[in-house]
Amino acid sequence: MGPLAAIVDWLTRAQLRRQLGALPVLYAFLDMLQVRAIINRHCPSGRADVDHGTVALVLVLNRLTAPRPLYPGEPGTPAPVVGAPRLPYRPGPPDRRPGPELALAYEAHGNVGLEARRREHRALLLAPEEGECQPLGEEGYVGHTCPVVFQYRGQTVVHHGLVVISRPMQQALRDTRTGHFQALEENLTKVRQQIGQRRHRTAAQVQRRAATCCRRSAVGHLVQVQATEENGQMILRWTVDQEKLQAEERRDGRYLLVTNDPNLSPAQMLARYRQKDGLEKRFRVCKQELRVSPIYLHKDERITGMPLIHMLALLTYSLLERQVHRHGLALTTRRIIAALEDLTVIETHCWDGSVLARLTPLSADQAQLLVALAEIVSELRRPQPRPALGEAPAAPVVPGQAQDLSPGGAPWVRLLLAA
Repeated sequence: MGPLAAIVDWLTRAQLRRQLGALPVLYAFLDMLQVRAIINRHCPSGRADVDHGTVALVLVLNRLTAPRPLYPGEPGTPAPVVGAPRLPYRPGPPDRRPGPELALAYEAHGNVGLEARRREHRALLLAPEEGECQPLGEEGYVGHTCPVVFQYRGQTVVHHGLVVISRPMQQALRDTRTGHFQALEENLTKVRQQIGQRRHRTAAQVQRRAATCCRRSAVGHLVQVQATEENGQMILRWTVDQEKLQAEERRDGRYLLVTNDPNLSPAQMLARYRQKDGLEKRFRVCKQELRVSPIYLHKDERITGMPLIHMLALLTYSLLERQVHRHGLALTTRRIIAALEDLTVIETHCWDGSVLARLTPLSADQAQLLVALAEIVSELRRPQPRPALGEAPAAPVVPGQAQDLSPGGAPWVRLLLAA
């Protein structure tokens, strides 16, 4: 090994270690979106050494892999982020008009959807029994249709309502309530144990202490407490108001949806409403994962450019996550980036000008993830019909083994690094 090592050292001019991470995957998606070409087409760079499209790519990749300000300084005005509209509302500024007026406006403009929150509609939630409800196409969800009347300044409109009963939400609320009851009982037991001590010597004092415990509890309004003195002894009793408890349990997991589209079935109404969760999660990603604020910019043109960078980063984030889920992998983009964070390339530069690039050893999870990502990128880049006779199997990725990144290396590496 001595002579061979000496030969390699003699041929090698330099050796560089570069952190690769998830950059090839993210760059492949940005390349498929033609981000650089579109930006350069609309914003020519003139005589600049680096075109605007390349600058945008670098900023987007930085936002995805290392979401932090590019340079320190005094924070400027945080970039405003408009919250996700409640589907099926149309995007726009929040409408502060009363519910009936808004319903009439929706009827006039043909919009599809309104979530009823008016007090006069709450009675509709309690009207149907669970046995009268029909399945809504999703396990644990049943519903009952009903007309919903809106009146405003002499005008009346009737929309289609759906009382939804979510059994998962129902169970979660009741589990939480049980925990509150247990905590309240522990606090009342402590008050009982302190009877006779300072500030717990009269029935009025004990009653006030017990009432304070109920007032601070989320279920205190469902509990009745009474402190009395019998035969010279102080006694504290408490009971749960079963009538109030049953009335509250009846409202658990129920909510009312309203639409002015007569063609929507109950299942479609629920599906439309639940689609808003996807948009709200995307805005949460922009605020938390991509760190849309604070920003350290002072010029208006740079501040206005930040939303574009964040939009492109969010688009790439969401597209990668969607494609991964379609291939059966329950991973978020942030977890993918974290899993590939320590992916490193060793570049060996020889005196003859040639360069050998090799991946550092991979873990088993990284190898499986890269194979799956290579397949996803391959399908998006070059969708081709499956050959009738099949093809020769690609060389497997061996965990813990350095991988060849040369042009003749593994096919999945070529796909990841192809630009």
